[in-house]
Amino acid sequence: CCGACGSPCLELAAIVGFLESVRALLAGESASAPPPPPAAPSAGPAPQVMRGSLDVMDLPALTQAIALGGKTGRLALELTAGPGTLEFEGGQLVHAEFGGESGEPAFTDLVCSSQAEGGGDFCFTPLPREQAVKLPRTIHRSVDRLLLRIAAVIDEGLAAFETTQTAPERAAKGQA
Repeated sequence: CCGACGSPCLELAAIVGFLESVRALLAGESASAPPPPPAAPSAGPAPQVMRGSLDVMDLPALTQAIALGGKTGRLALELTAGPGTLEFEGGQLVHAEFGGESGEPAFTDLVCSSQAEGGGDFCFTPLPREQAVKLPRTIHRSVDRLLLRIAAVIDEGLAAFETTQTAPERAAKGQA
């Protein structure tokens, strides 16, 4: 398909390719994601990364896939509201940073910002277990429990400030 007709086949091909890279990552296989930028030489092979757009798979689904796959690594996010980081060990979300915050508040703001924007980019880089034990521990709940808590708070309308203002916006206004 040349795309001139406005057919969604190119978009569908991108989605299928992305889902194949998620399947490969979860299965521990080499993903067909673009290679990472050149890095300094190391003793071992370069880790396989998975890059994509939150337009294809939203942040809650992506974090659940990483958790379900029992993966250890760093999920770097680029949102309009700013960059964020999620760190996983054996599928457990152990640390989040966003807008000058860390832990559960940062994760909540990342989810709310990504949902409000409806997009953004991500890059998941696996980490060796020996490096993962050095990660900060600011989150002690499962991804599912965190997402359920966020959904419940939003549904109950008790977190209007979390859904209308992200951490970077509060910080800019001196409310952080």
